[in-house]
Amino acid sequence: MEPNPHNLRALSQQIGFTMEIDKQKREMATKHLLSAEDKSGFLLCLLKLLTEPGIPDNIRLSASIYFKNCVKKHWVPDTEKEFIPQSDRAVIKQHIVSFMLNMPKPIQKQLSQALAVISTTDFPGKWKSLLPELVAKLETDQTNVLIGVLETALSIFDRYRFEVKSQKLWEEIKYVLDTFQVSFLKVFQKICSRVQQVEQDKNAVKEVFKILALIAKIFYALNAQDIPEFFEDHMKDWMEPFQHFLKYKNPLLDPDTNSEPGLLDELQAAICDATTLYTNKYEEQFTSWVPKFVETTWALLSSLGEQERYDQLVTTAIRFLTQVAKKSWHKKLFSDEKTLQQICEKIVVPQLKLRATDIELFEDNGLEYIRRDMEGSDVDTRRRTTVDFVKGLCEYFRPQVSQILSGYLTTLLQEYSKNPATNWIHKDAGMYIVLALSVTVCTRRDGVKEVSKHFDIINFFATQVLPELQVDGKQRQQNLSILKADCLKFVAHFRQLLPQGSYVQIIPLCMNFLSSNEFVIHTYAASSIERLLSVRQNGKPRFSKEQLKPFVESLLISLFQILEKEESKENDYVLKSIMRVCAVAEETVIPYAPVLLQKITQILSAVSRNPRNPSFNHYLFETLACLIRYICKVNRSMVQEFEKNLFGPFQAMLSMETCPEFGPYVFQIMSQLLELRPDISPAYRAIYPSLLAPALWNTNGNIPAITRLLQAFLMKDSSIALQDSRFGGLLGIFQKLNASIKWDKYGLELLGIIIETIPLSEFGKYLGEMLKLLFSRLQKRKTVQFVTSLIVFYSRFVWKHGGDALIQAMDSVQPNIFGMFLNNIWLGNCQSISGKYQRKACSLGMINLLCKCPNMLKEPYIGIWVKILKGVVDIFEAPQTKSKLEDDKDIMEAMETGFNTSYTPLHFAPAPVYDPIAQVLPKEYLAKSLSALSSQHPGKFTGLVSQLPPDHQKALQMYMQQCNVRLQ
Repeated sequence: MEPNPHNLRALSQQIGFTMEIDKQKREMATKHLLSAEDKSGFLLCLLKLLTEPGIPDNIRLSASIYFKNCVKKHWVPDTEKEFIPQSDRAVIKQHIVSFMLNMPKPIQKQLSQALAVISTTDFPGKWKSLLPELVAKLETDQTNVLIGVLETALSIFDRYRFEVKSQKLWEEIKYVLDTFQVSFLKVFQKICSRVQQVEQDKNAVKEVFKILALIAKIFYALNAQDIPEFFEDHMKDWMEPFQHFLKYKNPLLDPDTNSEPGLLDELQAAICDATTLYTNKYEEQFTSWVPKFVETTWALLSSLGEQERYDQLVTTAIRFLTQVAKKSWHKKLFSDEKTLQQICEKIVVPQLKLRATDIELFEDNGLEYIRRDMEGSDVDTRRRTTVDFVKGLCEYFRPQVSQILSGYLTTLLQEYSKNPATNWIHKDAGMYIVLALSVTVCTRRDGVKEVSKHFDIINFFATQVLPELQVDGKQRQQNLSILKADCLKFVAHFRQLLPQGSYVQIIPLCMNFLSSNEFVIHTYAASSIERLLSVRQNGKPRFSKEQLKPFVESLLISLFQILEKEESKENDYVLKSIMRVCAVAEETVIPYAPVLLQKITQILSAVSRNPRNPSFNHYLFETLACLIRYICKVNRSMVQEFEKNLFGPFQAMLSMETCPEFGPYVFQIMSQLLELRPDISPAYRAIYPSLLAPALWNTNGNIPAITRLLQAFLMKDSSIALQDSRFGGLLGIFQKLNASIKWDKYGLELLGIIIETIPLSEFGKYLGEMLKLLFSRLQKRKTVQFVTSLIVFYSRFVWKHGGDALIQAMDSVQPNIFGMFLNNIWLGNCQSISGKYQRKACSLGMINLLCKCPNMLKEPYIGIWVKILKGVVDIFEAPQTKSKLEDDKDIMEAMETGFNTSYTPLHFAPAPVYDPIAQVLPKEYLAKSLSALSSQHPGKFTGLVSQLPPDHQKALQMYMQQCNVRLQ
């Protein structure tokens, strides 16, 4: 598809049709564009369309989005097929920067993202012109072009913040620094000098500070791995302006609203991030600057108001002070008691107090309030970072800080007690002081595990928390809602430390709040119950199913009633609580099973029409899996009841366009039910042919789930795969998966179950074709995942059908290929196989090659017999090694740039462990097999075994002695 005017007009028309209201037109246009993606010149046409005269803006924007998505999908091919020809790639890389810089902002953003994807794999080795081109454009006087260049540079360099250290990464960063750092500093200095010239011009000063904010973020990215020598040598050139900008004020840079940060706020936050990095990682080089930045940051914090626009800046500034406080180098900065008193008075207590905006959020957007406030949240808030700051101060000054803040806590609680209805906000702040002072060890999974000896958390719970939860319903509805939420959250947070006997008292108290009409209250109540029930002791729930039994019915009724409220129809905290109740109750939930199943299927049908909350959907299916697991374990006849209720809704979901993400869950539940059955029911037999439809396998999340379901079918009755010429469909799926570098292991898992459940006489006629596909893939793309999975597959084949059958099959495809594969691939990579079952399967396959395969006892294989034996002993005795093959990690990361409906395994529907070798002890099997072999050929193998290294001979001798056998 060359970028000529006729093609461009047709392409423009098709892109326009994808935005039509008419569903049929949309689908046809989408299909047309998909079919064109692998045509030479398609991406070039999309780029050309952006500059073609007369093209509407919405078409241009859609074309840029389509271009970005195609790059994400096809730049790193998942299969052997290359959708984007090398000639097109070269043209795209040659022109994309200039295209991007000359486009309107919305299109520029799409092209910048596409450029970042390309750079992930091609920069710098395959795209040597990119950085010099960007550096050349840094000299421009056009601020809009400079902003575009810096945004592009940031999109390329930003991954240095998170990349794992490696030689390849060091080499790339060195190349970037050598090419970029001098010009980068010059730009910074030039822009700094322009600030005073433009500070009375609103538009100009905004552009300048946008550039400065980008520069500060790039500074962080380039310094994230290690401090570059150039930056260390020019630290003054960076730090003096940074310090100046932390003091800078200009009302022209204030944002239009107080809810979003302004450009100065953004720059100052980026500078605080940079100083935090330097304090944390480069304290020796930065130590002389720390006192200056502490003073400047402290002054800045003291000047900032409660407005939301400052939230990010406040949190980054406090994070900097926290890092300083935790470093022994800087203890003296906080050692004076007056300093600590001022910090607590001016920073800690004010930032812990609830703001008017927080109360508004509680009332108007409860979900967002919870997202910021809930235990385990990743969202940085003023309160959360201040709590961390107090913990940082406690590293060296716990007694002093505890004494100071305990004094404030007493005052706040006294104020509350004077008039709880109006002064509740004081106790709310006090609850956060307790959180900051008391917690020493806390994890997302377990909550608080250890507390400070300077604070009696159990006494605080008994005197301040429990009484708040014990008030009657009328009082509970007064203006104390946030305080009640605090107490419910306290229970969840400190659940591990609360006395075991108190659970019987606490859980009913939490249940009282489930009837609240306030979103935050009933959500926190549900979450607290779920967290309490999740606590385990000696491997079992601390609140046992016997203790829970009296509450199960009322609990489930209350929780499902919450889901009927409009604002909580998809409340994942509530559904997670339902799941946990069912998990702890186990079979005691059986009396309520019919009602539960009815309610869950109703909710499933409702959310499938318009899924909005992935967490809610996940817990919905987890609850279903939990019920199946515990109900059907006790009563297998209930499997049919679940099938009867679920198959209809499942079939409807799989045919709907609205919920493709439900497919992976549906197939896991179907697998779980089939695995519990003694045989394949007619309903399942009717489903089987549809599982072979190629369209189902185009959704990536379906692949692991349907693979498991097909394995369950074959384990129950492998003849189903041979009826009505269906075996070809199964091989077609294997062929599709085998071509994918991401999903090939599932193709080999499927092939593995085929060779273990279907007689060789049935699939033998297809074996040559299977092997050809495997050899072709091995030749074209030899990844670690594929090679190790392939070795395990061949090992399983040898165990099931014998080594001679494998040799004959492989050598019939290509003479002597088995020997080449064994010597060059199998033996070279068997030690890098991971997984207990996989390593065991590999060792047993190799033992059978050694001892039960006549072909291996003659040329050409007898020459590597000792090498195979050494490999087996290495699997037993030597640690797993890293493969020397191409690393899959970079490929996989590059492939994840696009959206795919993901696969999330259900905790309550684990795949059963199919292990045909479970009873075999590999070392014993090796010793006895060698002994039997040597008895058939006396004297032949003692000489061969003596060629092993001494350590291997010693290990082998130990195996033989333990089994009381020997070589003859």
